[in-house]
Amino acid sequence: MRSLRPLITAAALAAAITVAATVPTVAEASTVHLVAAKHHHKKKNAYSHWGSFTPVKQSGTSDGVVPLPAKAKYGIVTATYTGSDNFIVNGIDSANQVTTDGLVNTIGAYSGTTAFGLTAIGNPSKSLQVTATGPWTITISPIKSAPKLPTSGSHDGVFRYSGKVKTWAITNQGESNFIVTQYTRGAVPNGAVNEIGNYSGSVPALAGPSVVVVQSDGSWGIK
Repeated sequence: MRSLRPLITAAALAAAITVAATVPTVAEASTVHLVAAKHHHKKKNAYSHWGSFTPVKQSGTSDGVVPLPAKAKYGIVTATYTGSDNFIVNGIDSANQVTTDGLVNTIGAYSGTTAFGLTAIGNPSKSLQVTATGPWTITISPIKSAPKLPTSGSHDGVFRYSGKVKTWAITNQGESNFIVTQYTRGAVPNGAVNEIGNYSGSVPALAGPSVVVVQSDGSWGIK
């Protein structure tokens, strides 16, 4: 007896061809996966050089010591102070010796953001020593959480700049130190500006990814 073959209708055949056309080949699937992985890798690694950790916050009303997170080799420190006397925040190493991370040194109320670990000179900071006679708060966060560099701002700040090589037009309206430093993954930072009081000038900027630290007691602009 002859076996009967199932009949394939024209509609079923057309549906099968359509499904096959929409399924990527092994090579196509590998290419799509590779492109996606490259984009993910690029986004993830833009600021990975400066590490990652869970932010911490501590407060006090007088002198104190704030331990840095275990993985915090670099980071930003957002500080507030409402007292009327000296407010000083310095980094100290594992031997409780002061490091090159002199973050804040002012008199009276303060609100601003500074950074530690970027100079790569001397021993790394393991804690922050706070000198104060009034209420203060300190939040320690990873570099990647810093906002993008704006065209204007006020007081101390830390920002991310991922742009190309360019010339910055920089201004400042203040009375005390005005310092703008750009840190890349290279060994030598870009000391863009280091002046006292009002400032207006043009300086070269390095290509990113980079970290820009601004020290000012007034209003400033970077364009």
